[in-house]
Amino acid sequence: MRKRVSKETTDQMDMDALNYHMMHMNALTRTTLLIDDLYDPSELARIVNEYETLGVMTKAGADSIRENKGESSVVQKPKFPITVDPEFRSIIPPLTDDERKQLAENILAKGCLDPIKLWKDHDIVVDGHNRFEICTARNIPYTVQYLRFKSRDDVKLWIVAHQLGRRNINAYQRARVALALKPVLEAKAKLKQRGGPGGKLLSQNSAEAFDTRLGLAKLSSVSHDTISKVIVIEELASPQQKAALERGEESINSIYKAVNKRPKERKKAPGIAPAVEYDTVIHKPKDFDVEITVRLNPLQADALDIDTVIAGLKTKLIEWCRKHQR
Repeated sequence: MRKRVSKETTDQMDMDALNYHMMHMNALTRTTLLIDDLYDPSELARIVNEYETLGVMTKAGADSIRENKGESSVVQKPKFPITVDPEFRSIIPPLTDDERKQLAENILAKGCLDPIKLWKDHDIVVDGHNRFEICTARNIPYTVQYLRFKSRDDVKLWIVAHQLGRRNINAYQRARVALALKPVLEAKAKLKQRGGPGGKLLSQNSAEAFDTRLGLAKLSSVSHDTISKVIVIEELASPQQKAALERGEESINSIYKAVNKRPKERKKAPGIAPAVEYDTVIHKPKDFDVEITVRLNPLQADALDIDTVIAGLKTKLIEWCRKHQR
């Protein structure tokens, strides 16, 4: 026997359904806000301003990050297979096991709420690596959003800015993320040292000279000394030591001391050549015709900073000029 349902009851059922839908949407909104709350807009703006000051990004490029220009609308399916670039992925601080478990549980319960951001026309992930990996492993649907970039360096600048804009990363992670831009800043330093304003060669101590490590320190809001220590750590520390720093279980100073033991003894050790040597060949002393060859020790070359090599080369040149000055 069918039960008659009154109009009032039907209206109440519709209202209950609407209320449930609104509650569900509010829950999704709250979850999205919690995800967005990990980023500090003022910090992101500061980093982009530093990009402009350091000269590694134009005003137009900086504005595109500030105003989210170049972002496409969210789409349900990517046009081509998505790829993960190892270099871009390595910039992202890894999640702890608990963080990854919590993220996976949230996605399983509520779906992947934020789109995976891709480099347009390349379909390479630039944001959402962890969400993409979780969704792919569990066959969970996700949306994508395309961003326009002119080069790989532009992609790295975007990733670094958004990672340093997070509230929940420690000093080691900030320094390590910023170091992804070391080649970009070194190229800028090299260009400025060679030409400088008006094409003049700048001295290392010039007010206009570009200090790569100081630039990295400003970007990451850590000291110049911290940047120097993290460079050594990235070179010499074990994966276990780096993981402890990522989790905040060890300090930068303690790991630095552990991996940088007895530096003076290493320098004096027999059979170990200096990191860089300069050979001078004089052709015509009167005409100041001199050739200086830079020789790098392959065992230590990776640890060299381009600024150090250039500074040493200029010092040798100045010494020779003074010695033969009439």
